[in-house]
Amino acid sequence: MNVVVFSPTDSYGPDAIPALDGNDTVTIVCWGAATELDDGRIRVAEGALAARLVAAAARNVLARTIVRALPLDTGARFWRATRSHPGITEAVRHADLIVAPERDGGFAAWSWRRLAERKGRRITAVAGYPAARTAIARAR
Repeated sequence: MNVVVFSPTDSYGPDAIPALDGNDTVTIVCWGAATELDDGRIRVAEGALAARLVAAAARNVLARTIVRALPLDTGARFWRATRSHPGITEAVRHADLIVAPERDGGFAAWSWRRLAERKGRRITAVAGYPAARTAIARAR
C-alpha cells in the first residue's frame, strides 16, 4: 500500500500507522527547505514573508480569523507549495491512501484527492491517523 501523509509540521512517526508492513511505502509531505525525497519525506519551501505575517497575526484572535479567509491561510499556502513539486505529483499518482493528520494538511489532501478523481483515479483520503488505521484495516 502506498500512503501519502500531508503533514506541514512533520508529525509522522513510525508508530502513527502501525498497521503498515515492510511492503508499504509512506511519503510524508511537510514544510522545510525544498529538497527531493529524503527518508520518505518531501519538503516544500514556505514563503518567508507569508510565514512572518501569519506568525504576527497569531498573537491576535481577530487577525488569526482574518488570515484564515485570505490566501495567507497556512492550509492554502501548503496546498500551493505542494502543487509545484513533481515528486508529490508522482507520489499521489501511485497512492492508495492520503492522510491529513492536521488541519493545515487537510486542504492539500482533499485537493489532491479531488484532482486524482477528475483524472479517473479514486484514492481514499482521511483526516487523522486513527482514520488511516481504520482505512488500512478495511483495505486488507
